[in-house]
Amino acid sequence: MRIWLSILGGLSLMACSSTAQTDLYTGYYRQGFEQSDFYTLDGRGPYWFDGTEEVFTRLQDFIVPKEGRGSYIVVMMTVEGELQEDGEFGHIGRYSTQLYANRILSIEAISQAAYDGHVDGFRT
Repeated sequence: MRIWLSILGGLSLMACSSTAQTDLYTGYYRQGFEQSDFYTLDGRGPYWFDGTEEVFTRLQDFIVPKEGRGSYIVVMMTVEGELQEDGEFGHIGRYSTQLYANRILSIEAISQAAYDGHVDGFRT
């Protein structure tokens, strides 16, 4: 019985895991209330962005406080990670694809206006 449960557990983990290989992704990232959008430079996305503790520790340097409560992050970055597709990721599962980053290779803060300018071009 234990062997059977171990096999079932392993199969269920395989079904939930990504089959994608690690790759490099460069693009625009914005995090805010119930939002974690990543768009590639060529306009693919938005992907729900998630990552390792190391990734989020590095992002802490880019947090911008909002008036009142809350904060946000707006950056352009290159990450090493993998796409996990055909899921329900993020707030209330509204993203079908997640970019899971293992590490950040480069990162720079950009303005909200610069982010909007790039992303608005992808949405038209």
